[in-house]
Amino acid sequence: MHNPSAQPSLFYPSFAVLQNVDWSSQASLTLDSKPKCFVGWMKDSLPACDKVKMTGDWCNCTSQWDTGISRFAWQNTTYNMLAWNADEYMVNSRPNTPIQAQAFFNFDSQKAFNDSFGHEFPSLWLAVWDTALSLQESLEYGYTRLQLVDAAAILSLNLGLVRQELLGRKPAYDYKVEITPSGRQMQLTCDRSDENYGPCRITLLIQYPNFHRDVMTHKTGMERWEVAAAVGSWLSLFQILGWLLSWQALHE
Repeated sequence: MHNPSAQPSLFYPSFAVLQNVDWSSQASLTLDSKPKCFVGWMKDSLPACDKVKMTGDWCNCTSQWDTGISRFAWQNTTYNMLAWNADEYMVNSRPNTPIQAQAFFNFDSQKAFNDSFGHEFPSLWLAVWDTALSLQESLEYGYTRLQLVDAAAILSLNLGLVRQELLGRKPAYDYKVEITPSGRQMQLTCDRSDENYGPCRITLLIQYPNFHRDVMTHKTGMERWEVAAAVGSWLSLFQILGWLLSWQALHE
């Protein structure tokens, strides 16, 4: 059942960047430079987000990043994962107020060329999910998907809102993620097969363009008019069968 509505505010989603450990030509996540996160513009001097009222003020949300790179398994594939987990105070009260987040990686273009028989650019997998669920649950429910992205680009993510309220599952958002890449790093400072000046970065700008949402619900029963229509359909079917049997009897 489809029920559109508008919300006065929304929690920010959780998100993660992931590296397939068996794909040797992918970007390699690193904590040599610490990941960053800001609501609004990037500025290290901004107050922590748990110290502001989240009514449109800019703030620093770096502490929501995992402190380490973890292993994550999905569909017989193992990933290195660095996740940013939204907390209860991470509320978005104004549309188009982005989270700007950065994570860092290394890359070896010569190894990527040798392993893939072609020139490859660094890539990572990206997941965005409702913080009411774990990433594992969200993938199992089909509420999120791993999307392959250009790790050397600035990625703008607009989130469409579909709230799923289905029997046997926790209610949660299935974000419809529209990704627009721009501002690609033409020279990789992190290339291990060239002059290495330090880690490269993937930059994410995540926002809700509006707070309009669709709510998908599962009905537990039929309305009275639906019951009447179903009964009528069966009666019509029996009537047609009766006519056919009568016609057959008359012509035997």
